[in-house]
Amino acid sequence: NPYKAAPFVGMPVVDTLVDDTVYGVVKSFKFDWGFLTSDAFEGDCFFHLRDNPQAQGVAVGTSVSFTMSMGSDGKRQATNVTMVQREPLELVGQTVHGSVRVFANAHGFIVSPAFHGDLFVGINGNAHLKGQQPLVAGEPVQCVIGTDGNGRAEATRVQRTGGGGAPLASVAAMPRWQQPVPPAMMRERS
Repeated sequence: NPYKAAPFVGMPVVDTLVDDTVYGVVKSFKFDWGFLTSDAFEGDCFFHLRDNPQAQGVAVGTSVSFTMSMGSDGKRQATNVTMVQREPLELVGQTVHGSVRVFANAHGFIVSPAFHGDLFVGINGNAHLKGQQPLVAGEPVQCVIGTDGNGRAEATRVQRTGGGGAPLASVAAMPRWQQPVPPAMMRERS
C-alpha cells in the first residue's frame, strides 16, 4: 500500500534497540504490569513486575531505565526496569508517590524512589491538612512537587494513600537516610 504511513525519519526500528538500555517513563501501571514510553521508539513497551522485581513501587510518571527485549511472542517488552532518581526541582508539577520520613510541629519531609534526598512538606503549603491528624513517619503519601517563595522544591497537594506508619521490618530495610526520625531530633527548616 503506497499510502501506508512511514515511520518518523530518524526513529529507530525497535529490532535495533534490542539489548540496548533505554530511558523512558511509566505510561500506565495496573496491579503488577504496565507500559513504558520513550523518545527512543514509537508506541509503548510492556513490562511486568514478575520480570522486574526491582521496579516495585513504580507509578505513572516515574522515570525509568530499561533494557529493550523481545518476548517469546515476538513482541517488545522491558526488562531490567529501574527507577531513575531525579532532583526534586526537575519534577515540579508532577505527582510522586513516597512516604513520610518525619513530621512534627506542622512540617516534615517526604522521601520517594522518584527523587534524591527528601522533600519538605508543611501545613502552610497544604492547608487541606489543617485540622486532620498529623502525618506519621512511614505513612504512604502522594504529592505534587511545587516550589516555595524562594524557589525550593516542596510537597503540595499531599494525600494519604493508605495505611499508617511503616512496619518495623520495612523501616529496618530502608537506607539509614530514609528511616523515620524521632520528632525530637527534627531541625527547623532554614
